[in-house]
Amino acid sequence: MRTAMISTPKRIALTLAAAVAAATLVGVTPAHAQMLCHVQQDTWVYSAPGRTALYLVPAGGGFYLDYWWNAGGWAAGHGVGQADGFIRGLSC
Repeated sequence: MRTAMISTPKRIALTLAAAVAAATLVGVTPAHAQMLCHVQQDTWVYSAPGRTALYLVPAGGGFYLDYWWNAGGWAAGHGVGQADGFIRGLSC
């Protein structure tokens, strides 16, 4: 039984294609993965971590969490009916 050998350029191309496909799938977050959190106190939503304040989510208001921004405890998402932004110190 003889095993087919793949040439080096083809092997590199296949490896790169597999890596690109895997990297693309890692970044995909389905829309149903959002989680609604209610803030305990008035909380500002920022355009980026530590940047301009966009709007205030009042105590008891909701914030849809899209994903966690690990650096410094920032979370990305949006207030109910509001623009996307970042919030800090959110506990759900």
